[in-house]
Amino acid sequence: MEQKYCDGVEEISIASGVVRIDLYHFIPGPKGADGRPARELSHRVLLSPEAFVQTFTAFEQVVKQLQEKGLLQRRAEPWN
Repeated sequence: MEQKYCDGVEEISIASGVVRIDLYHFIPGPKGADGRPARELSHRVLLSPEAFVQTFTAFEQVVKQLQEKGLLQRRAEPWN
């Protein structure tokens, strides 16, 4: 099985009934004006709406497990 690493999700969109998740990774070099590392798109995941909902549900379950183990705490503000 091939494995890919990403640093985050750049955008989630819907086109022609397909959910598209664009992933990015940080690139070495100078930081941007906001002080964050520069990043570039690395992969795109294409999912049917049904598969997206299943994936979302799986992510919710993992978040709950991380919170129960004390590895993740709820934030008052959304992530930027």
